[in-house]
Amino acid sequence: MIAALLWLGGSALAGFALFPTGKNNLVWAVLAGSALGAAAVLILSILMGLNGWAVALAGILAVIFFAFTHRRIPVRVSLEKPALVLLLLAAVFFSLVAVSVFRIEDVPRGVRIDFGFHQSIVTSMANGNVPPQHPLLSGEPLRYYFLPHLVSAALMAGGLDVQWATWIPFVVWNAALCVGIFLLARRLLGSSAVAALAVVLFLFNGSFAWIPYLQTHDVIGQWDAFVQNPGFLSDYRQAGFPFENNLVAQNVFTRSFPLGFGLLLLLVFGLLEKWDLKKMGVLAGLLPLIHLPSFGLWALFAAAYALAFDRRKEWWMHGAVAGVLAVPALALLLGAPVASTMQPHWGWMAPDASPFGWLVFWLGNIGLYAMLAAWAAWQKPKSELTKMTVAAFPAFVIGNAVLLAPNPWDNIKLFVLFFLLLAMGAADALAKLWKDGVALKTVALGLVALMTLTGVLHAASVWAHRGDVMYPANDWAACRWLDGNVPKDAVLLTDGTHTCASVLAGRRVVVGPDEWLDNHGLDYRQQLQDNNAMLAGDCALLERYDVSYFYDGGYLGRGAPINRTFWNSQEKTYDQQGVTIYTAACEPDRP
Repeated sequence: MIAALLWLGGSALAGFALFPTGKNNLVWAVLAGSALGAAAVLILSILMGLNGWAVALAGILAVIFFAFTHRRIPVRVSLEKPALVLLLLAAVFFSLVAVSVFRIEDVPRGVRIDFGFHQSIVTSMANGNVPPQHPLLSGEPLRYYFLPHLVSAALMAGGLDVQWATWIPFVVWNAALCVGIFLLARRLLGSSAVAALAVVLFLFNGSFAWIPYLQTHDVIGQWDAFVQNPGFLSDYRQAGFPFENNLVAQNVFTRSFPLGFGLLLLLVFGLLEKWDLKKMGVLAGLLPLIHLPSFGLWALFAAAYALAFDRRKEWWMHGAVAGVLAVPALALLLGAPVASTMQPHWGWMAPDASPFGWLVFWLGNIGLYAMLAAWAAWQKPKSELTKMTVAAFPAFVIGNAVLLAPNPWDNIKLFVLFFLLLAMGAADALAKLWKDGVALKTVALGLVALMTLTGVLHAASVWAHRGDVMYPANDWAACRWLDGNVPKDAVLLTDGTHTCASVLAGRRVVVGPDEWLDNHGLDYRQQLQDNNAMLAGDCALLERYDVSYFYDGGYLGRGAPINRTFWNSQEKTYDQQGVTIYTAACEPDRP
């Protein structure tokens, strides 16, 4: 635990080395320090493996870096009262969310949506899988932005348990992101109250999906049935309402989003404050391994903003610094298996991609936000908010013109910055309505209710599942045994089941659940064929894939034939409550 705490403290100090002074530098220092600390751990882990010593050394180096810079520029920690209040409220709120989404009681409980994929990256890296191979597809490098996951893995390697290692970054980054949104909105709008409203509108955004939902459901009379579906908005993606609630879809279930988008807002804020573009280039260059969509958003936004509104000569140095850091990461993340999934497709997920159908589609998803923001922009056409909204628009166009992943819904990540700026404009318009009499105050309250109804319903449905069993008792018992008796670098054979063996025990598997492989455009047909052959008893393949054990447990497998005669001839190292772990120890003369 000492190593983890040393690294956390050192990372924070490294952030202050970049932002030693300035109003509210605490928030930006925390975000920047997280990025720098993760990068330091990655380099040291590649050199000496991810362990407590690497984590402690990263913390010591961060302290030295801070001490060197502190001698030249004294540090003054700053956080104004409104920002401090919001930080504390956000920390409490996201602490409740963190414990609800994942906790270990008698069994792991929480909400399963995408948890298994992200947590398997964390625990496999904590077991030494650095640089990371894909934990759910043997032999494939992990082409996914993993630095935020490495933070949790480093905390585990430094002595924290899996719960605290998951909770701490989640709470810190989400709280910092909320304050970052607040500071940017206040800088653009000039009011703390309006900025706070912008935070609420962003987190609890909703579409008009509540209209078709309430036409067929009685939420009040059938509340129990409603809360049985934590992703109820997903039912309306194909019906024309794929722009889902940010709190649920981004902050809660996308592990990399709070840090990545928080750093993006740091860079945007830096443009307004005329910060050193070279320094900003360091953070921009780290973004691909933190949150690739935020890097793409920054590249598009910065290019548009520089061309239209900010012609500083230092931009070339910003691009050079960012490029040196980003190009190796982009080469890893945008390899052929991923790049080949891009395809032109107009209209994103609009059921009718005609110009009129596309317009109706977006009005149904963000119509009130867009109309209110347009009204605010019409009143202040030369404001900084209007300029930034214009600069964010190219990403919105690209997200409507090109599908970047096999799952079209993933394009939502390209719309987040544009939508945030729309939310700020909408908050400004609502504030103007609020000042113009009782009648318009009522209109403003009604609009806020309509704009957030779907988001509140979505958050409520997820909250209702906070006690769900993520992995049943028999699977959890087997995983605890496995964690103490099977080497951390062991490769397991499964039938693609969801199991805590890969998610919480961190053992890599040959081929994991299909959904997390399909969504990332991976071609795993050969591995799947080999996986099925190994289940049938192919010893040559078991040896080629270096499989140590067959984990016969979990739920929702593929249902491939299993050669019970062959596997019953192997040693059963664990056999309790319907879960069996076999040793894959083929004899040399076995076919």
